[in-house]
Amino acid sequence: MEIITITGIDRVGKTTAVEMVNKLTNYRHFVIERDPSTVKFFCELMGRPFDEWEYKKTLWKVNALHGLHVLLICGIATLKKRFKDTNEPPLPGKLTLREHQDRLAHLFQEAQYTNSLIISTDDKPPEAVGKLIVNKLNSLINK
Repeated sequence: MEIITITGIDRVGKTTAVEMVNKLTNYRHFVIERDPSTVKFFCELMGRPFDEWEYKKTLWKVNALHGLHVLLICGIATLKKRFKDTNEPPLPGKLTLREHQDRLAHLFQEAQYTNSLIISTDDKPPEAVGKLIVNKLNSLINK
C-alpha cells in the first residue's frame, strides 16, 4: 500500500481523481486530497499562525513514505466555467483564481517531494487523469 496525495485548487478535479485512482486500483492505496503544502497555504490565506519547523518535519515524514504526490492544475477559463457550472462559491481570501493556483503550485514545488507528478485536467477525462496517476505510481513501485 502506497500513499498518494492529490492537491490543487478547488474545481480542478481532486475528488474525481481520488475516486478514479481508488476504482482503478481497487482501493489498494491510501489516496487523500491535499498534500501538506496546502496547510501552509491556508494558514497564509486565513492569517492563521503557522509553525515552519513542524511543517518541515511533516514534509520530511511524508517524503520518507516514498508515495506519490500529485498536483492537478487547470486553465483559468476552464476553472471559471467549472465554478459557474457547479454554482461553487468564490474562493476565500482576496487572491484571484490564477494567484490562488500559482501559490498552491509554488508551495507544492517548494516541498520538493521525492516522487511528484503535475497533471493539467483541462482537456483530460477523469479516467485519463486516474490512469496517469496509477501508471506513474506503478513505475515507482516497479523500480
